[in-house]
Amino acid sequence: MKPGPTPLPPGVVVVDSHCHLADSAFDADREDVWQRARFAGVAGAMIIGAGGGSASNSAAIESARRRGDHALGPVGGIH
Repeated sequence: MKPGPTPLPPGVVVVDSHCHLADSAFDADREDVWQRARFAGVAGAMIIGAGGGSASNSAAIESARRRGDHALGPVGGIH
């Protein structure tokens, strides 16, 4: 069995400020990826719309909404 992540010091909260969990590359294992991040101590994440248009931003919003626990927040981008 692999050891778990090193515990964070008390009071330390990790938030990933830029991830692409809405990308289609994660369609097969999005929930597993998020659960591994949570296990490693990530409390929240900002899902970035790639800025390639409204479809990317909509995917970021929907991916965050699907969680329903406010641990993930969407960020829309325009390049």
